Amino acid sequence: MQKTIIINIGNELLSGKTVNTHLAYISDRLGSHGMEVTEAHIIPDTKDVIINTLKKVWDENTFIILTGGLGPTKDDLTRYAIAEFFQKNLIFHADTYREIEDRFSVRGMQTPETNRIQALIPENFVVLPNPKGTAPGLMYEADGNCLFCLQGVPTEMKYMMEEYVVPYIKNQQYQVDYFCCDINTYGISESLMAEMLSALVPEEQTNIAWLPHTGRVDIRISGKNIAGCEKVLATVKKILQDFIWGIDQKSPADLLHKILIKNKLTISTAESCTGGLLAATLTKNPGSSTYFMGSIIAYDNGVKNKLLGIEQDLLEKYGAVSEEVAHAMLLGCCDKFHTDIVCAVTGIAGPDGGTPDKPVGTVFIGMKYRDKITIEKCFFTGDREQIRWKSVEKAIMMSLVIHLHQ
Repeated sequence: MQKTIIINIGNELLSGKTVNTHLAYISDRLGSHGMEVTEAHIIPDTKDVIINTLKKVWDENTFIILTGGLGPTKDDLTRYAIAEFFQKNLIFHADTYREIEDRFSVRGMQTPETNRIQALIPENFVVLPNPKGTAPGLMYEADGNCLFCLQGVPTEMKYMMEEYVVPYIKNQQYQVDYFCCDINTYGISESLMAEMLSALVPEEQTNIAWLPHTGRVDIRISGKNIAGCEKVLATVKKILQDFIWGIDQKSPADLLHKILIKNKLTISTAESCTGGLLAATLTKNPGSSTYFMGSIIAYDNGVKNKLLGIEQDLLEKYGAVSEEVAHAMLLGCCDKFHTDIVCAVTGIAGPDGGTPDKPVGTVFIGMKYRDKITIEKCFFTGDREQIRWKSVEKAIMMSLVIHLHQ
C-alpha cells in the first residue's frame, strides 16, 4: 500500500502565528483523487529536523509533498536539507535564475543577490517553474518513491498543486476509482445533523465526515465503494433536504457569484456592524464587477442619516439596531444604487454595546429583491469576528434562498 505523506515546514506554523491551511488544502486535493494521506508532519525551519523527518518517512512506495523553505532568506533551508539527505550536489541553474531575474525586471527592480540561492538545484531534481513567484518547485523520483517540494506561499503552493502535482498523479495512475462529494448545509447544527442521520449505517469503504465552518456545516461522503457512497448521498439529501444549499460548493459567496452572473442580476449593500465585510466577500471573485454596484458603510448614525437618508427621529425611537432601521437602510441603499438585490446589516458585534433587550450578537439583516423585502432578527454567538462573519453569510444565504427555490 502506498504511503502518502505531507510535510509542512515553518516556525510560524508551530508558533501559531500562521494558520496551517496547507495541510487541509493538500489533503483535500489528494483525497479528491483517491489518495488518502497517511501521515502529516509540521516541523521547524531547521536542516537537521528536515533531514531526520525525511529519514523517517522516505521508504518504499512513498509519495511525499513538502511545503516551505524555498525562499531566499537564511531560514529557508529546504534545498540544503534535501541535497544532503539525498547526497546530491547543489547546481546553479542558469535558466531558473533568468526566470527569477525576469520576475524582478517586469517590476523595474534589480534582482537582489540573495535570490541567487533559489537557482541552486539538487542534482537530478526536476525544476518546476513558478510564474506566481521567484521560488521554483522541485520534484524527485527514486526507488518507486516521489517527492514534491512546494512553496510556503499559499497562492504559489496551490498553483503548483494544480499545475504539476495533480497531473502527475493522473499520469502515474495513482488515482483510483474514488467517490468524494460535499453536501453543503446551513441552519442546522452538527449535533442535530448527526442525530438526524444516526440510523444511517454506511457500507464498507464508505465514509461520512462532518466539516464544520463558522455558522454552517458540510458533510463529506467519500470512499472506494462508489455504489455505497451514492446510496448514502441519496439518503442524506432526502433527510436533510430543508437544510441543503449546495453540492460541492466552496462557499455561499461562490454560489451566489455564479447565480448573479447567470441571471444577470445586480446587488448592493448597506452595512453597519459588518464594516464592509459583506461587500468584500461579494467582490472577492473575478468578474464581480458585472453584478456588484457598490456599498455604503454607515457605521455612524450621522452617516446613516446623511448617506442613507434615515431620519434622526427613527434612529432615536428604535435605535440603530432595529428592524425599522434595517428597513430604512434597504430603501436608502436602493435609492442610491437601484440594484435588483439590496442587502442591509445592522447589529451589535461586541464585545461591548449590548443591552438586556439587545444583547451582543443581535443582528438585523434585511434583503430587498426587486419589490419584496425580507428582514430577519438574528442572534449569533461567538466573538466579534465570528458574529460579523456569521452576519455576512446569513445575508448571502438570504440572497441565495430566493434563487435556489425558484
